[in-house]
Amino acid sequence: MQRVVATHNDLILCCRVRCFERRYERDYCICNPYTKQSIKLPPPPRVHDLTVRAGLICDNPYYNPTEDGCTTVKFNTEYRYRVVRIPPKCDDLSSFTVEMFSSETGEWREIVILCSPGSKFVCVHHPCIALDGMLYWMDHNGRLFGFDPFNNMNSTIRATAKFVDDNELCLFGSGKK
Repeated sequence: MQRVVATHNDLILCCRVRCFERRYERDYCICNPYTKQSIKLPPPPRVHDLTVRAGLICDNPYYNPTEDGCTTVKFNTEYRYRVVRIPPKCDDLSSFTVEMFSSETGEWREIVILCSPGSKFVCVHHPCIALDGMLYWMDHNGRLFGFDPFNNMNSTIRATAKFVDDNELCLFGSGKK
């Protein structure tokens, strides 16, 4: 049985799950219903006993070059995407590891996320939202955190996650500085 895990633009991230066994979510594919194309992703590096929250984000598929004062829209053939998996831990952690798949490398890598000072990561119960180049999750305590997967290409980078409490405005981590 397949279930939809995440969507972005015209792409759908699906995960194969066994009936009555939501664990071992390791078989992912990305499909485009419009073009009827799909690609199977290699298995992620870890197996988790509980449901993993995953997000999908893509580069903008279109760009608008200007030619002689006229704007034309052309398709971007270098369409990049990332899949990010959040582990199902339910501990108060000052850091945690995410698993990220890159369309450019065709591989998964693990990235350590450091929580902002005074914040702790608690397990994620809500689906991921992709917005303006960032992936956002809400943790068990109702705090929102974000991650920019396009600025975390080096596996040794330690990104910083900042949390939103009580509807405050905040900045989110990108791993660069």
